[in-house]
Amino acid sequence: MPNFLEQRSGLGELIEGVGVRFAKVFNETDEAYVSPLGEMLVTAGVKSSSIFKEETVSGAIVHYTGKTGTSLTQLTGENSDFRIDQRLFGYRTSASPQKFTNGVAVTLEARDDLDRQYKSELDEYKDLVMGAHRKEAKSAFDIFNYGFTAQASLPAELFPYGDGKPLFSIAHPRLDGGTAQANTFSAAVTQLPLSDTSLELGRINLMSQLDGRGLPVNSTNQIALIVPSALEKTAMILTNSVKRSGTTNNDMNIYDGMVTVMSSKWLNATSTTAWFLVDAGLSQLRFLHRAPVQTYNVMQSNLTQVFYVWHRYCVGWTHWLGAFGSLGDSSAYSG
Repeated sequence: MPNFLEQRSGLGELIEGVGVRFAKVFNETDEAYVSPLGEMLVTAGVKSSSIFKEETVSGAIVHYTGKTGTSLTQLTGENSDFRIDQRLFGYRTSASPQKFTNGVAVTLEARDDLDRQYKSELDEYKDLVMGAHRKEAKSAFDIFNYGFTAQASLPAELFPYGDGKPLFSIAHPRLDGGTAQANTFSAAVTQLPLSDTSLELGRINLMSQLDGRGLPVNSTNQIALIVPSALEKTAMILTNSVKRSGTTNNDMNIYDGMVTVMSSKWLNATSTTAWFLVDAGLSQLRFLHRAPVQTYNVMQSNLTQVFYVWHRYCVGWTHWLGAFGSLGDSSAYSG
């Protein structure tokens, strides 16, 4: 039996005849919610600034194993043996979609047709489905909220790349044993706040990232700058000004048309200074759906009706290439 019931007395003035008649019930969830996933998921018809690859999976656990390409061809003399190369296989990444549920219990009296004058505003399914989509949106941005967190401390719905490092690290190992790579500012530089200078340093990092054999990757310059609401103004000025922001010589602003700003309130609770860059063409951020948002209802013996919603998904990354992040708080980070 549910712990909480929606009863006629609890609905109070929302129901005609109990108190003041309301012209409309204000649904703050519905009014305030705009899903960011349509802009973030790489699907047909979505612009290139989208940063997630969306997949529908059927297994309880999904495994990803990457590989490198071959090394560069080498000069070979006439009648000499061809060089034989060997590709390097990457770390194994495992993803397990998690189940999420919610429900609303409404008594017979509270949903009686004579009392329920505001059915559309009090619709249980609408609110539950909206809450499920909001949860998915939060999880999508949580990949950045937890981007500097050790893998062992990630929420269950976030799956990490198999190299054992946070998404943003100064020590990503290389498959060929070469020098470890960073996709954040090193401890010696500190976690720089968002500015024209630091944005360029982050962009150069994206362009300079190497694959597992130490070869350059194909950066696309379809870059998304992802920020909390507090940095939205700064991000827009830096990327959308015709001339370079904050300089006296008014150089050309190279970011105009190259960088798309994405701002979200889901980033506010964790940090108001952190900022992130994602190369949409290279990104290996993934959103895995196993079960879409679904609704059910059950009638109890006292005719209390319980409305349920559930879905199953997970979010994570199968490689860190194509992503860069800064805590933006001038701290020294060594993860």
